[in-house]
Amino acid sequence: MEQLSGNIRLIVGLGNPGAAYKNTYHNVGLLAIDALLKSAEREKNALRPVRKGRFAYAKRGKYIFIQLSAFMNESGVPVKAALHWFKAKPGELLVIHDDSDIPAGEFKISFGRGSAGHRGVLSIIEVLGTKNFWRLRIGVRGFSSSARTKIKAREFILRTMRPADRKRIYSVLAEITENLTVKENP
Repeated sequence: MEQLSGNIRLIVGLGNPGAAYKNTYHNVGLLAIDALLKSAEREKNALRPVRKGRFAYAKRGKYIFIQLSAFMNESGVPVKAALHWFKAKPGELLVIHDDSDIPAGEFKISFGRGSAGHRGVLSIIEVLGTKNFWRLRIGVRGFSSSARTKIKAREFILRTMRPADRKRIYSVLAEITENLTVKENP
């Protein structure tokens, strides 16, 4: 696994707002933020809303965890607002999102890559004018909703996760939180 930069300050989880999308494959980024917050501190991990409801955040040590209030395809504007609000640069940003090109149960860390068709990442690249930020890509290809047929990502990412898939996602998130130790002095 590629090592993350020690300069990361903002960790953003991508997904769609609302109960209808809560447990979909596309909301893995939001689930990851919840998991990281729980691993960082045992206290209530309430996120504070800011900037006219564009995002909510929680500070833990040197990290600022952010969940966007925008739909996935409109992620760029609130990410830019968060960078501005916290006076951070794109190189200090880690974006966590689903990736249908990565097998379920795996994840990859990358820096400076294109969107590979992920509309949320594309929105961020277009609004920021750069692809030079960190990404934690969590695989969703091969879960029970997509395993039997070779369906396109757009045909399954907004489906509600099956219980077995949700359990597997939480297992992956546990591995991520173990590998990405979120402490005062990482």
